[in-house]
Amino acid sequence: MLQSLGDTGVFPSHARMIESLLGSADKSLEWLDGDHYFVTPDNARAELAARIDGWLQVRR
Repeated sequence: MLQSLGDTGVFPSHARMIESLLGSADKSLEWLDGDHYFVTPDNARAELAARIDGWLQVRR
């Protein structure tokens, strides 16, 4: 699970709770700089995509 540190709708405590309730044993919670939609900072979406790609690559 990737969570923005600047999210104004899902706060850190909520993100931790959501992650704890996910049924999969293969899970993790990672924090990224950015706003709610990862519009800022300029590289936020690229970093988000890179993290998703990295997660998928090790599970191929």
